[in-house]
Amino acid sequence: LEADARLLALRAAQCWLHEAAGLPPGATPLRLPAGFALAPALDLLASLSDAEASSWLAEPNALDAAQSVHLLGALRPLRAAYAAHSAPARIVSWPPLATGSGEGVEASGMQTKFVVCGGTGAGKSTLLNALLGVAELLPTSCMRACTATIIELGWRASAPSDATLFEAVISVVDAADFAADVAAVVLAGGREPGEAEAEAVREQFARVKSVFGEDFGADGELEPAKLIKQAGAQLATLGTAFGARLELHAADCAALARMLAPFADSSDDTCGGQSVWPLIRSIKLAGPWPLLASGACLVDAPGLHDDNSARDAAVRHYIEQADGILLVAPCRRAVNDKSIHDLMPLPLRAEVAEHGFLGDIAVIATRADDLSRAELAHNLGLPEDTPAPVLAAKRREYIQTTMSAAFFRGISKQLWPVNREDDADSSAGAQRFDLPVFVVSAVDYTKLVGVRHNDGESSGLFASPEETDVPALAALIQRRALARTHIAPAATANGG
Repeated sequence: LEADARLLALRAAQCWLHEAAGLPPGATPLRLPAGFALAPALDLLASLSDAEASSWLAEPNALDAAQSVHLLGALRPLRAAYAAHSAPARIVSWPPLATGSGEGVEASGMQTKFVVCGGTGAGKSTLLNALLGVAELLPTSCMRACTATIIELGWRASAPSDATLFEAVISVVDAADFAADVAAVVLAGGREPGEAEAEAVREQFARVKSVFGEDFGADGELEPAKLIKQAGAQLATLGTAFGARLELHAADCAALARMLAPFADSSDDTCGGQSVWPLIRSIKLAGPWPLLASGACLVDAPGLHDDNSARDAAVRHYIEQADGILLVAPCRRAVNDKSIHDLMPLPLRAEVAEHGFLGDIAVIATRADDLSRAELAHNLGLPEDTPAPVLAAKRREYIQTTMSAAFFRGISKQLWPVNREDDADSSAGAQRFDLPVFVVSAVDYTKLVGVRHNDGESSGLFASPEETDVPALAALIQRRALARTHIAPAATANGG
């Protein structure tokens, strides 16, 4: 009886999807995913991607543009309501988004990796949390030296039990790698570098000091062998060791975040004033986050100038292997951000403009809710009494126009997207390169969808979650991932 009731609920859900897409009810037979009995109908609907929802309605990729738009518009409020749950629950036991061969993302092993790059304070962790639809997973209090840890986020649809659905795999550096940091600091007498010294030297000292605490070097004990042994003892208290691989499991995202904190939080207050995060080479997280069901994998790799050659090589390896690069900088400095411009030299820009695809590179200006009204009005040449939402919209337009112009500067005009014919590859769902520039407020997004609680009201600059640009960025990521796995998405990204 319970299964019959669920079947009836799912049939009602399919009828709702038909109506949302503007199709007559019952136009196609119901396609039930394996494991459908595990989920309430509305939760299942809310967890569906656009492509999955369309597969319930017609043959794959059969919806026209207008029907896709109607469907996406109808699904948005349902997804927002689902995101308001305190923690995502297991929805189905199958990997959503089957490929043409019938294999799912997990079965095929196909991933589309997006490396998220940006300087300290760019808001990368807050952005990634928002894209996953959670208030807290990655620590958002990271300071300068957090650049030493690479965090990879991937899809995980099933596990032996619900208690282990969320997973973290933590790789610890070899003792020799950390010994190189310690040796360099000891050679300098254990003194803290001044502001005039190289940033890599200052970050190296910050890593070592974080491991040993504020009293590092105060007693004159700077013997490298003893320091390495002490660091190994700290790892042992957390159940791991140099060169080890540690697996953690949790039933929900909040529990995983608590387990992750000692390894990823650089606030130096997670272990009595000492931290082990500088000893972590990489962290891989996996869970049933809807965006990643498309095969997308997000990599937080913020540092490109690590003095430790092993970590620096690991970061560069991720970037070299990336299918897409997301360049992040706060709104206040996005246009002139040095890290973004350093990562986009003319030869790379010209190569991507000629041979790349939409989603290869995107720019994200974060903290759009951070707005000084008088200052912004002056900078934009607008009256001081211009309403704040208007100022925010004008700033968004300025950032997008300026960043796009800067990217294509020096590139042949024949390669500019505006001068190209329509060259979308419909067989793969791919579109030739254009530079999407998103002006994002991750904080306001999580408040507007009800994920972030006890943190005050939203800024009032955005009337809906869509205006924060987080859904548009998520759509671009999904589109690029689906194109790479030869699945055309039901809706295109709005990169403008």
